[in-house]
Amino acid sequence: MPVKIVGITRYSVISRKSFLATRGMDGATARARIWQPRRMAHRAMLFNAIALPSFGEIARIYPHYIHIVLVSEDLPDVHRAPLDALAATRPWLRLVAVDDKGDFAAMKPVLAQIAGEDPVYVFRIDDDDALSPAAFVDTVLKNAGCAPGTAMSLDEGFMIRPAWNSVSIRKETIPFVSAGLGVFTRGPQPLSIYALGNQNKFTKKGIPTIYAKGRLWLRSKTDTSDTPMSTWKRWRYFPSRPAEVERLLRDHFPGLETDAVIEAITDRT
Repeated sequence: MPVKIVGITRYSVISRKSFLATRGMDGATARARIWQPRRMAHRAMLFNAIALPSFGEIARIYPHYIHIVLVSEDLPDVHRAPLDALAATRPWLRLVAVDDKGDFAAMKPVLAQIAGEDPVYVFRIDDDDALSPAAFVDTVLKNAGCAPGTAMSLDEGFMIRPAWNSVSIRKETIPFVSAGLGVFTRGPQPLSIYALGNQNKFTKKGIPTIYAKGRLWLRSKTDTSDTPMSTWKRWRYFPSRPAEVERLLRDHFPGLETDAVIEAITDRT
């Protein structure tokens, strides 16, 4: 059986291990901040313009792919219903509701059911990031013979941000970046990438790690990202030429529409 590929995305999940922006807050305060209507509308734009088309292209070219979207069990229906509608027409997309304990226990039986007795690559990716579909699948398959419990870090990709009157897209190298970071495992008790803990401590823990090469991901930075705005103010970045943005997306991230990506990143609605 070819290796199965399973992606996991946390969609505005409220838990003790979720957002830097809500650490130390009680549940009610965290929900009020993360589930603001304006923020959630923007997150939906980013997910639909960047993440979802990327996942769909992976599913198109690789039949042994499933993507799990984790949502809080009490996510308001106004935000949950559109996700249910997306999953209803995409057999490879599954929603799993989790509580606020932060261990994502509800995901474990779903992951075990998907894995069966087979080898699996279980990776994580945020709801506003994308993977280069063919290059990503090729990288997973090339390394699938490694020992179970081996992690893989996709260190190279692109960052897209708001810039003056447009967007900036630039090459980035970020070891242990969350986009596509995964673990080779197998059923009947597959590991989740989250079971390995903080990715920046993999080296200290002695977790065997493959460092994959190639521009494999597109990460976004926007006003609703978890990282504080002070680290990436838009006036620091020169805009990329529209033709360059279109070329990079076409060559590396088929399925993403340039206008929709730019609209989501700049959020001009």
